[in-house]
This record gives sequence, structure tokens and C-alpha cells, in this order.
Amino acid sequence: MRGIGWVTMGFLPATFVASFFGMNFFTGVEQSPYFEGPVRNIWLFFVLALPLSAVVLWQFRRWDANIEKRERRNWGSGWKYVKDRVT
Repeated sequence: MRGIGWVTMGFLPATFVASFFGMNFFTGVEQSPYFEGPVRNIWLFFVLALPLSAVVLWQFRRWDANIEKRERRNWGSGWKYVKDRVT
């Protein structure tokens, strides 16, 4: 289940930014081609999505490490057996 969580956290921020920009912020001018404005402003997606993804993955890593530490403390010496069976 942790693998699914990591994949989700990797794609979630970029998905949010893409859906946010999909709300017709950029409109074409009558004389120019329709996609000229969005193509010129595509850098905004990467400027927002990449740092946001990095922050979310970093926070998720901290959370995951905290959960694993708590599980180790609760399981004690049986942790190695449980971890080998889960992963």
C-alpha cells in the first residue's frame, strides 16, 4: 500500500495544477491563433507543479518515516517479520 501512496503523492500536485489551469484562464485574442496564449504561458505549469510536487513528496516522506518509526516501536522485535511479510 505504501507504493500506491508514493505514486499518488507523485502525481497529485501536477494533476491539481493541470486541472486548475484547465479552467480557461487563457483566452485567445481574435487576431491570433487560439493556442498561442497558452503555449506562451506553459512555463507557469512547470514553475508551479515541480516545486509543489517536491514539497508534497518531502512531507509525505516525513510522514511515512514517522509512521514506520511508530510501527517499529509498537511491534518491537517482531517488526522484521512483519516488514518482510508486508513488502
